[in-house]
Amino acid sequence: MGIIDASMRIPGTTLHTSLSVGAIKDYLGVYTPARASDILLEPPADPVRTWRAPLLGCEIASHDFEDPVLPARELLMSRALNWALPLRDPDARWASPDEARASMAREFAGMIRPRVDWRAPLSDEALALFVRQGLAAHLLTRDEGGEGYRVDLLAMRRYPTRRGLQPYGARLRLSPALEPVAIDWEGSTRRPGGVDWEVAKLVFRASVAAIVTIRDHALYCHFKVANAACVATRGSLAPAHPVRLLLRPFLYRTAKINFDGYTMLVRRRAIFHRLFAFTWRGLRALYADALSSFTMRTLPESLARRGVAELEGYAYGEDAARVWSIVCDYARAQLARDYQSDARVDGDAALQRWWTRLRDTAGSALPLRGVAGLVELCARLIFNAVAVHEQVGGSIGDYLTHPGFAPPALQRGRAPEEMWASKNTLYQAYMLGALTNLRMPRVLEDLSGALPDEHARACMRGFQAALTAWARELERRNAGRPQPMRTFDPTSMEVSVSI
Repeated sequence: MGIIDASMRIPGTTLHTSLSVGAIKDYLGVYTPARASDILLEPPADPVRTWRAPLLGCEIASHDFEDPVLPARELLMSRALNWALPLRDPDARWASPDEARASMAREFAGMIRPRVDWRAPLSDEALALFVRQGLAAHLLTRDEGGEGYRVDLLAMRRYPTRRGLQPYGARLRLSPALEPVAIDWEGSTRRPGGVDWEVAKLVFRASVAAIVTIRDHALYCHFKVANAACVATRGSLAPAHPVRLLLRPFLYRTAKINFDGYTMLVRRRAIFHRLFAFTWRGLRALYADALSSFTMRTLPESLARRGVAELEGYAYGEDAARVWSIVCDYARAQLARDYQSDARVDGDAALQRWWTRLRDTAGSALPLRGVAGLVELCARLIFNAVAVHEQVGGSIGDYLTHPGFAPPALQRGRAPEEMWASKNTLYQAYMLGALTNLRMPRVLEDLSGALPDEHARACMRGFQAALTAWARELERRNAGRPQPMRTFDPTSMEVSVSI
């Protein structure tokens, strides 16, 4: 594609957006999805090469023995476009949400994979589902000293946004039954049906889209957990070490995924800077605050700390807990042959070095206390790849069906319709959604070729059998829900993090 061909501009978008969308569509047209057979059984012993990323303040894996995700040509083109073309925010709109939906469906046919059809996405009922089982579900917290719950993103107000774009920051308050009762926004409280209730809802949903994509997906899931697992495992453990063998499928292409993501998404004038409303100063401050606040926890610990471990009707907690249990059983079974006692864990010098490097790279790690601690830590790393990534990065397409559902950036305005995503913003959001569709192998594919012996293959068969049984149970659960939740559906789970 000729990157200087201005005639390829998409009406209502910047030249940067038009050319980037064209390049991504061209590449996706020839992209071959990764398969389980691509995972090497016997990788080279050379340690992974790392590079200290200034914006992240930590080392990230920069190259590895596995095939690149994005060819060098695409990465160089992306960087060239970022620096050559200015950052602008045109305000062109569609005539209606239906026109926007139809236009995007034509432009990105087959490139976005929505899993759930959100009916009436702007309604109060959809807002409740957004928190129970949607993009905000992992942020739900019990109100301290109260009977209700909240999703508190008021702190996002401190990060400045560009001229003409709406600041983020709102706090949703919910009843004990998880029904929305109020939103605190711009120094006052809005209530259902009252003045500015629809505007406050829109700002809240946009704030969720921004914090989940930037902090929870990119910084936490990719650069804190997946990257640290890759750097520590491939840099500290020999290829035949039992923990490296356990984690091998779940680190497939992680080095290149994260390095490419840093280049295309995180840097100044890259996709995040253009897609979201933040100034560069605001975005850098968000990066810094998020990275300094990260703490690695198990799923049960996270649910307990947020006060939602036994919350009835909380589909996210119910489904995530089931997958966590299956992952723990798998890690325990795989490690049982080599770690039969706490002394075996404590006496493994390579394992201790691995844990230290994991902690230093991520800035936090679960304690390595005997066999139980090792199982929990390995389960946490696997759960990050197969489940956490699905919640924070695997469902972008679900939230792009309406320019006012959960747009990454809002225009300033008085009425919701004046604030909905512009053409340029929605094209950029779909572009990001297309990038996240560069699929890794599915967790239910035949992974036996990446496993060293019959013990490992038997454990994997047991893991996949448990996930298959869970898929059937999930269908029964969804039959009784007002809207299905497919975040933790094993039939679509990937074995390692994609973009």
